[in-house]
Amino acid sequence: MANYTIVRACGHKAQVKVRGATPTKERTLDRERQHICRRCAIEKQRSEAEIAAEAEELPALIGTPKQIAWAITIRHKALA
Repeated sequence: MANYTIVRACGHKAQVKVRGATPTKERTLDRERQHICRRCAIEKQRSEAEIAAEAEELPALIGTPKQIAWAITIRHKALA
């Protein structure tokens, strides 16, 4: 198993562990490069949920940033 540093589609660097033959490694690395990082995926989901909440004219959420982030995801799933 080898560690590779790649640049994801969002522009962030990531460490990826890959094993297998060279052609398999290259396919896996190419596939990983096409994805965005977890942090960007969470931010994208949060912004989509906030836009939906504004469209529905829902009240602002109150709490710690972590509580608000969790509540936004719950609200987004409930609206879907």
